[in-house]
Amino acid sequence: MSSNLKAENRRNCRNERNVARREEINCCQNERNEARLEAINRRQNERNEARREEINRRQNERNEARRVLLRRGMHCVARNNVIRENETHFSCCHSGKVVLPPLSPYPPLMVDLMTGNHVDRALNQNFFKNIRNYNACLSFASFIATIDTPSNRGPPCFRTSRQIMHRIGNLRHQQEQNDCCIRELMDFLQTIIIQENPYALAFKNMAEVEDAEIRQAAIEGRPISVVNFVA
Repeated sequence: MSSNLKAENRRNCRNERNVARREEINCCQNERNEARLEAINRRQNERNEARREEINRRQNERNEARRVLLRRGMHCVARNNVIRENETHFSCCHSGKVVLPPLSPYPPLMVDLMTGNHVDRALNQNFFKNIRNYNACLSFASFIATIDTPSNRGPPCFRTSRQIMHRIGNLRHQQEQNDCCIRELMDFLQTIIIQENPYALAFKNMAEVEDAEIRQAAIEGRPISVVNFVA
């Protein structure tokens, strides 16, 4: 009987020691977890504070740049737009660091044609209907390249090999392929190109040289000489 009592006492003591050990382990684990959570929260708060300070600093820089431009009565050159008082962002020109030259005014005739406000409605409708014909007819050159088609199955891509050339059309068109276009509108567009594009003057001068050669050959009664244009 006494031996059983001693064994029971030993078991109880062992259980008490195990319980005390588990409580100590749990207490240490909780302390470590609390310390870890405090460190994580502290680092997170420091990062958030640094992020907020950086955001506020950039916002203050943008606001200061906007106030400077407003005091000077300037336009935002990157957007070609007036800066308003209630704007909250000023990233279009990197706080004034990006400076673009002003765009040249758009030709009034092109504005009327592109917006559909030309006085001649038939002319305007013909322009919209055959705009690709006008563009192809008045273009300086066409893009010519050897298209390299990939053999594998992948996303579509435009890949060229060897040389890239620009093919120029004849000075005098031999085929009537623009019958749908209006001659008056074609002359208007050609005039705009001559006025706005300095390279178009070379083509105009070349045509004048050819016309002068044709007249001179008719006067002298000889064949027309070949006229070359060297770019």
